[in-house]
Amino acid sequence: MRLLLVEEDPKVRSLLRHHLSCRWPEVQISAHPPLQRGPLPAEFLAQGYDAVVLSPPSEEDDGIAALHELCTRPGFAPVIFVMPHDVPALRERAMDAGAYGVVVRSRIDHDGLLKMLEAAGRDHRRALADWRISPEAIESRRFGEARIPEYRRARVLARG
Repeated sequence: MRLLLVEEDPKVRSLLRHHLSCRWPEVQISAHPPLQRGPLPAEFLAQGYDAVVLSPPSEEDDGIAALHELCTRPGFAPVIFVMPHDVPALRERAMDAGAYGVVVRSRIDHDGLLKMLEAAGRDHRRALADWRISPEAIESRRFGEARIPEYRRARVLARG
């Protein structure tokens, strides 16, 4: 299991790591604190991860705009949204924005979280297989006149 954790609070990152390591002792978690490192680059698709766990960066920002932006990227990994408290309206907005699932930070359901991540990883592997043969994916492997199968062009730096 490989997971990208977009969470600012180190205590929450540690708590999630504990939940995951109970089922998958070899879990690989990459942490990305958004206030320290900034938002994820626009060309980043998190395809090397089974899922992305996203928390709002602060109390003032509910995180729905960032969630929607990530979920609308073609080929992006499934996003599990972590809400600070159980707010039904926020849960509904997160699901409408494209979240694969929603977890409440104040009371994490251990089995529910693990089942959700397993299903997200399984669905992502299927979607990734479909994405690899899509026109966008084929074009992303084109470097000028050459096509390199195991590489993806993230952005054009220069021409000539």
